[in-house]
Amino acid sequence: ITCVSDAVKESFERQLFFPKGKAVTVSKGHDPAWYADIQPAGLSEFSLPGNAVAVAVVANARRMKGIPFLIEATHRIPPGLPVYFLMIGRGLEGGKTGQLVARSPLRDRFIFTGFRSDVLSLVSACDISLLPSVKGEGLSKVLLESMFLGVPAIMTNIGGNRGLAIHGETALVVPAGNPDALAEAVILLAENPELRREMGPKGRAFVRSHFGIDRSVAEMKAVYESLVGG
Repeated sequence: ITCVSDAVKESFERQLFFPKGKAVTVSKGHDPAWYADIQPAGLSEFSLPGNAVAVAVVANARRMKGIPFLIEATHRIPPGLPVYFLMIGRGLEGGKTGQLVARSPLRDRFIFTGFRSDVLSLVSACDISLLPSVKGEGLSKVLLESMFLGVPAIMTNIGGNRGLAIHGETALVVPAGNPDALAEAVILLAENPELRREMGPKGRAFVRSHFGIDRSVAEMKAVYESLVGG
């Protein structure tokens, strides 16, 4: 059984009747050419101020995505910091999420786009990409895509994100379910444009090296060779 991350592999191995050694990790490779033609979208439709720091949050309303922790984090972000959250995905504006946003001191900084077919262009236009997941990510596609686009990312330290970044160098990695840590990460990147300019390319280089399609092909080839040989 091939798994997209060590976290998925370990979940199989924890099953009582699952034969140990039957699961192997083969990361889902991305081809840099997929992103070569992605152009940043114009964000004028959202009427952001000129000094806005746009944070892309591509998610849905499922609990595992950790959106309530992000909203709680906004209570710790200085109102004078011009951070705006572009909430991209279905169902984010209603229910509990909407109620929590209504109580946030930055309630006017949340922009709900709903479903978009130009997600990558929107992410590419943003200054930061953030995914506050608390569980359930095998290997986060949106984080990989953001990093391939050169957008500095903030992620949590859940199992599926393990090995996806080097904290403080190629991305910021914070404890899951921790609003304080999320706020600190957002503030750090929002206040330091030079850090963002450095981290974006470093993140892109890292995922190209570790999650490129050539590496995935080599890993899968090794799996087949081991089966033929054994």
